[in-house]
Amino acid sequence: MVKIGYAVGPEETKQFIENYRQFKKFLGEFFANITIKIKNKGGSLGDATVICYRILCWIFNDLSESLMESEKEIIRIMLEKQKEGG
Repeated sequence: MVKIGYAVGPEETKQFIENYRQFKKFLGEFFANITIKIKNKGGSLGDATVICYRILCWIFNDLSESLMESEKEIIRIMLEKQKEGG
């Protein structure tokens, strides 16, 4: 299970950074797996990116009610980077 926390002090900040790294790693593997599966079925990398972006939007919208503002901001940044292709 991937968890993201919010920073309120030095220890919590360290934990937050570690959680964020795990989350990024999880997303990277998630996107890579989907991309490979789509390409194997004859789709293009562009299709894979669009589908991954839509899935991430869906996850963000689904979770947005319960996330802290700092968490929402991280996901917004990730969404923007995904949209830009980075």
